[in-house]
Formats: sequence, C-alpha cells, structure tokens
Amino acid sequence: MAKKITQEITLADFETLLNESKEILSRLAEPTTSLQEGVSLYKEGMEKLNRATHLLEEAKVVIEEFEKEEQ
Repeated sequence: MAKKITQEITLADFETLLNESKEILSRLAEPTTSLQEGVSLYKEGMEKLNRATHLLEEAKVVIEEFEKEEQ
C-alpha cells in the first residue's frame, strides 16, 4: 500500500508557504527596505520556498508509489 500522506504534506501547508513567500517578496520590493532587512527577508523567503519544494517532492514520491501499486 502506498504511503499515506503525512500531516506534513498538506495543501494548506504548501499554500501557506507560498503565500508567505509572496508577502516577503512584496516587502523586498518596497523601496524603504534596508539592505540588512532585505538580506534577512531573502533568507527567510528562500527557507520557505525550500520547504515548499520539499513538500512537493514528498507528494511526488507518494503519487509515484501509488501509481506503481495500481499497475
């Protein structure tokens, strides 16, 4: 049987990470954002995008395992 999607792999978590990344991007685009704040925001945004990518990779594995079992 395919792995069950864990609580970690949820659409809500993925969408939250993407929305937070979009907010960070908006803050980075503000002309009043200092260089120091920009670097901090960039790091935070990349961490969120990396976690979102990880969730996608986990979901892909689950789908691939499910498809193998269905054959």
